[in-house]
Amino acid sequence: MYTDAIRTLSNGFRIQTLHVPHVHAAVLACFIRVGPRHETESEAGLSHFVEHMLFKGTSTYPDSRALSAAFEDLGGEYNGYTQTEYTCFVVRLHRDHVRRGIGILADLIRAPRFRAEDIEFEKRIIEQELGGLGGPHARHALDEFLWPGLSERGVLVGTPERIRAVTRDAVCEFHDRHYRPRNMVLTMAGAFDPAAADETASAAFGALRDAPIPTPPPIDAPASGPRFAHDPFPAPQGGAGLAWLTPSYLHPDLTALLIIDAILGLGTSSRLFARIREQRGLVYDIGANTSLYSDRGVLVVSFGSDARRIPDAVRAVLEETDRLRDEGITEAELHRITERVRCEMEYKIDEPEDLAAWFGTQTLLLPPESIRRPEDEIRRIRQVAPSDLRRVLRSVFVPERRCIVTSGPVPWSVRRRVKALALA
Repeated sequence: MYTDAIRTLSNGFRIQTLHVPHVHAAVLACFIRVGPRHETESEAGLSHFVEHMLFKGTSTYPDSRALSAAFEDLGGEYNGYTQTEYTCFVVRLHRDHVRRGIGILADLIRAPRFRAEDIEFEKRIIEQELGGLGGPHARHALDEFLWPGLSERGVLVGTPERIRAVTRDAVCEFHDRHYRPRNMVLTMAGAFDPAAADETASAAFGALRDAPIPTPPPIDAPASGPRFAHDPFPAPQGGAGLAWLTPSYLHPDLTALLIIDAILGLGTSSRLFARIREQRGLVYDIGANTSLYSDRGVLVVSFGSDARRIPDAVRAVLEETDRLRDEGITEAELHRITERVRCEMEYKIDEPEDLAAWFGTQTLLLPPESIRRPEDEIRRIRQVAPSDLRRVLRSVFVPERRCIVTSGPVPWSVRRRVKALALA
């Protein structure tokens, strides 16, 4: 098991320690509440751009190679990622070197160099990343469904035009405005001395200047009504995604939503994989994923298929979701899936990186009284009844909360058939 503690410094910076005995690896994860959701139209793509730039060197480690060597000399590796509502920097290293790792991570967060030549270089890197995503409009159809107006700015990465227009002043100002102590959480997990790690983190981050947290700009609520769109993603084969709006991660039906997600798409025995891929052979891959945010969420079923089979596969997915909504789930199936979800939840406790992500994201985004420990979630999972699932299923799987998107090289005749299914 693990023990946990959290402390808030006088400047608002939060330090969270998760002591996990008998593991050699430790994880340091710094979460910052900034992402595309917090950008204005003129700042589109800056959250992701700043994340890239923090790896280009600091006041102590002058370039990316020196920074990489500093972490790797501790048996470590590091990475960063940008999500819609937050950014995270993660370091995995040996437990013997946690205190030194905290110092390097703090330098990365506090003192990036932001050299003009590095900014110009990174523009070219991110433009290549955009090309790999299929250009500025790829995969934006579902984004537009969930975030009206945001996709036009280039969700997560931005657009080539906006990236080329980024200036050093804009990068520095954005970093200064969002990388503030009250907007950050440092979560540390592993078999290290929690008191010593807390002391080191306090010294490293306690000097950050306190300042108000910026308010994110407003974003329209998703419109109601069934919708269809085509996403011109340049893939070798076509595919489709079916999305349904769900409540946010603050909603009391969160646990039921996670179970529904698992029923549909967790593993090769899930309903979608077993019936649509294995029994009918309509797709080569299929899965379900639920993404939850502060004021909305979305459950997405996606699959890859030969273009000619896409209409039949879409119809099959709709039949499965309608059947699940109308017939519900038996006690036996609920017991089987909740046991699977319980096991997945307990695996998180064994992995410092998973445990840090579980606690760190909640500590950053939720009020303290809403934070769920893994064991709390397991207890809630066991308390969900078939009647709870039936109620949530009937509220989510309705046409007015649905969007269907085709993607890739899909002929117009196929798109027309899918559109008819989507709007029925």
